[in-house]
Amino acid sequence: MNKIIHSVIRILFIIVCYVGIYTNIIDTNENAFMGNGTALNFYTIQSNILVFVTQVILFVYESFSEQIKSRFSKFISILKFVTTTAITLTLLVFWGMLAPYMEVETLKSFSCILVHLVIPLGMIFDFLFSKHKYEFKKKDVLFSLIPPILYFIFCLIRAEVSEVTLTGGSRFPYWFIDIDTYGWLGNENGIGVLYWVMIIAIIVLFIAGCLYLLNRRIGKLLKNRSN
Repeated sequence: MNKIIHSVIRILFIIVCYVGIYTNIIDTNENAFMGNGTALNFYTIQSNILVFVTQVILFVYESFSEQIKSRFSKFISILKFVTTTAITLTLLVFWGMLAPYMEVETLKSFSCILVHLVIPLGMIFDFLFSKHKYEFKKKDVLFSLIPPILYFIFCLIRAEVSEVTLTGGSRFPYWFIDIDTYGWLGNENGIGVLYWVMIIAIIVLFIAGCLYLLNRRIGKLLKNRSN
């Protein structure tokens, strides 16, 4: 019975992820953040897609026998860890660095709440309170840097090959990676993109470290409670 309930919850969360991604992608409002059909260029949507894919993989994985699960347990552990770190970065950067400059109506919108709050919190809860026995070590925290590094490379390439402009007419989706405005090392407009990249990397490692420690702590508490 518990397994059925768990599967239903997993399916519902997958649907929520799909709705959140879809409602942002179809937004054609030229004045909206991630609007005018540009949503796929933003880390928010890409990290939400990562959550969606991860949840689908988890749904399939949980239908396997214990013998098959054991073969992929390490991969699942790293996947959930990296995905949770990536979507937590979305949560913190949006509400801490972007939301203060946005209109209240945008922040209250259904699509915004889904991808910037509901889905991130759902993934964090799934990671911390899952019955899956995680198999990763301290060094695996470095895997958490993969999504933001790949995204930054994507932004650099996209800026050179695409003629479509994004927020405020910029070639870049976020102001803190706008090389045209701030340069690599900074100028009269503010500190350079290189410094922001290092700051984001530190934030990512901090998030990953906190999730790692919380997972271990909560895991011990649940184990002691079951005993």
